[in-house]
Amino acid sequence: MEHLAAMAPPGSSTVLSWILTGVAVIVVVGLLVYRFATRKRRSR
Repeated sequence: MEHLAAMAPPGSSTVLSWILTGVAVIVVVGLLVYRFATRKRRSR
């Protein structure tokens, strides 16, 4: 993640890093919720 932010211009590096972190968090949370839902449905 750090190398991606370093490649971007200094002005938008912070914004780009925030967007990347936000997308990463959303993807991770989505995967966790999806796995939890599938596990609950399968166990039932």
